[in-house]
Amino acid sequence: MPLLIPGTTDAYTMGTLTEAFSRIPYVPGQLNAMLPIHSAGLPTTTALIEHRNETFDLIDERAYNSGHSQVELGKAGTDAMESIYIPHYPHGFTIRATEVRARRRFGTENEFEMTEDQQTRYFQTWQRSIDFSWEYGGIGGFLFGIIPDRFGNIRYDLRKKMKRQPIRLKFNFGSGDNLFKFLNGAKWLAQQALGTYPITGWTLLGDKPMNDKVIYDPSVQKTYYGYEQTAWLRDDHTKKPFTICDDIKVVAYRNALIPRTNRLAFPTKALVLIPEMQDQFQRRFAPAQTLTDINEVGAPVTLSPYTDPHNEFVEIKGQTNFICWNQRYESMVIIEHGETTDLEALGYYGQDTDSVYDSVEDLTAEQLGLTEQDVGNPRGLEEALADPNAA
Repeated sequence: MPLLIPGTTDAYTMGTLTEAFSRIPYVPGQLNAMLPIHSAGLPTTTALIEHRNETFDLIDERAYNSGHSQVELGKAGTDAMESIYIPHYPHGFTIRATEVRARRRFGTENEFEMTEDQQTRYFQTWQRSIDFSWEYGGIGGFLFGIIPDRFGNIRYDLRKKMKRQPIRLKFNFGSGDNLFKFLNGAKWLAQQALGTYPITGWTLLGDKPMNDKVIYDPSVQKTYYGYEQTAWLRDDHTKKPFTICDDIKVVAYRNALIPRTNRLAFPTKALVLIPEMQDQFQRRFAPAQTLTDINEVGAPVTLSPYTDPHNEFVEIKGQTNFICWNQRYESMVIIEHGETTDLEALGYYGQDTDSVYDSVEDLTAEQLGLTEQDVGNPRGLEEALADPNAA
């Protein structure tokens, strides 16, 4: 006996008993939204990065009509040009007639699936793969200076090309060490590497385990008194960024497993202190591996369809050819859990160095050319104070 809809004589059908939904996997994409990334296309599969080494000096005072100080640009041959190969990421799919023949269209009761329906599903899956590849490549290229494959093998080490690498520090979370003082010192070290580049802010990025170490560190809890009653700092609000050390935004990275591996896309044992500045993070796209794209500026994604002459299948070939890098790897600070790094030993100013102004003493009145009367109140003030009618 059929199952009837209450209050009617109509029987339930598959379409009225179920609702169609698609289980779309989560794809992390925080870096694209978080970092000011400068992307552009190139007409070649190689990016040329030129290093220019320049110096500066303090200009000495000299008499008028005398010679000038010579501007020095550094030693000849210190400028360098590095070529970086842009990796090739091909991807595609094939739809055969047997895949869609006599198949019910998803979410319908009596309609058949068409080739276009299957093609749309492939496109959606392919786009998610591209988004994840860009994110994974950005994590390595922007933050750590390496381009790894899915299994963690280093395909390309940009640190060797740039001859620079991030600052690596350790902090003993939960030990009682002053986290704020440590982070201010880490910012200072990064600023020394950046020189006069304008920094608009900082982001302290980490997976949930490392983000929790920051949230529950005694320095943070003592600063935000009554944090148990503070809504934004409770467990159910740890996904919301908050600011410490005046301008460091603490952000939890929502991680994801790399498909077909047991590895996560973002590291779980390190925080990354990221300076926010223009033109720091670069991404370049190479042209597609096709005859029509020779010497053309590369696009983020290229698709090429092919239909079987016998009309048995349609093949879509696609590719994205990109590389991500950081203009100043030495400004990135990687923070791991461990015995706190002695920042003073790394050159944190105020310890073993001094300035010419540190030893300047005040001049005496005689050295200033002042008389004893001049040292007292300014002229006319004593008379004004003695006047009972003075306002």
